Amino acid sequence: MVEVKVVISRECEGLSDDVLVLSFGYSLRKMVEFVLTCNEPAGSLTEEDIEVCIRYHNADTDLGGSKYDIQIRVLASEFVSRKGNLDERARLLKELVMKELPEGVRGYVWVILAPASFAEF
Repeated sequence: MVEVKVVISRECEGLSDDVLVLSFGYSLRKMVEFVLTCNEPAGSLTEEDIEVCIRYHNADTDLGGSKYDIQIRVLASEFVSRKGNLDERARLLKELVMKELPEGVRGYVWVILAPASFAEF
């Protein structure tokens, strides 16, 4: 499983259309699948393995992060092959994201790998 958290500023005109934001969320699942799939056991991803949670920044309750229009945090299992070229994978995801977003949107992609265990029930 991969968890993707997206925080969007309501002040960004380029991201004010809810339909565009939802469409971006679906595209983001495909991008993360492409960028993070690896050849190790359990390292192959499908869109169903990727959960994207999108919310808007709330200036009343969220402290910090307001200098960005969009923040994308990806939490995934740590595999040797992902860890070995993590900067390259994060850079590729950033480039793919930038192609999908309107010009001038400021943000970041932060890929976090951690030891993990998944138990389905």
